[in-house]
Amino acid sequence: MSHWLTKVIELIQADTADLRQLARLAGGDPETFYVGTNLDGADIRGQDLRGMKFTGLENADVKQDENTLVDSASPVESIAESAQLIAIYGRQEDRLAILMDRLLSSPGEALNLLTTYRPRAKLEQMIVAELTASLSRRPHTTEGWQSILPDFLVRENEKQAVIGAIANAIDFALRNTFPTHRGTQLLSFAQHLSKYELVRTILKRRLAETRSVYVEQHRANVQELIQRAEI
Repeated sequence: MSHWLTKVIELIQADTADLRQLARLAGGDPETFYVGTNLDGADIRGQDLRGMKFTGLENADVKQDENTLVDSASPVESIAESAQLIAIYGRQEDRLAILMDRLLSSPGEALNLLTTYRPRAKLEQMIVAELTASLSRRPHTTEGWQSILPDFLVRENEKQAVIGAIANAIDFALRNTFPTHRGTQLLSFAQHLSKYELVRTILKRRLAETRSVYVEQHRANVQELIQRAEI
């Protein structure tokens, strides 16, 4: 079986910047491939992206021109559509990571998305409830929830509040997920959230603290994702 990074290398070396073609090269469905992805820095000049859905494209720092074609509903998808697209993913670990990336990419919509999204798994339900409490300035009610960043440090602005709440949520998720799922949860967080410095710090700390066999099988991949994000 080929190493999972083989596909990443193929994408990096691909002789195209077309988002539709890149999604197909990755083996994904172009319509939903970029849901939950922060497209800051992308160059979509001259690209025909009609029929594709994006998360937070209206707030992303992308290069566009008069030849860029995007469905009017795609860049500013409704909160309900965002919630439905996140729910497509089968694993709780992926849904949590993509939800958190969506919240960070569009902090102004965070509370609305949290109150619209319907989590399925128990841990997912607890985390969504506590993120909602954090951003609503309500007391936390879940046993074991710890604020690794105190509330008064994350009230400077909207985005800082979301970052602080998610930092606490990631720490909670990694402490409370089933031991057999801890490695895959770390990997999902690394795949979707390594671009955020604070998340990388949390992931590195958790990797240093554990020698679980379930984490060890993913350790090298998580470390590589973190290192790539720091370059």
